[in-house]
Amino acid sequence: MITLKVNGKTQELDAPTRLEDFLEARGMTERRIAIGYNGEVVHKDHWGEIVLGDSDVLDVVQMVGGG
Repeated sequence: MITLKVNGKTQELDAPTRLEDFLEARGMTERRIAIGYNGEVVHKDHWGEIVLGDSDVLDVVQMVGGG
């Protein structure tokens, strides 16, 4: 079991998980979102390379249009 912060809230995962899989399981892969991982912005092309682990910090920001 690992513990990480997602948008400031503590979450637990059964095991280290690829960022891409984490987002896909929550239906977030097709949305316009920006990802911050441990204080760094991560381009979508690299989501499959990152493995979420214990004590990581993840910020998920959804882009909203309007005017």
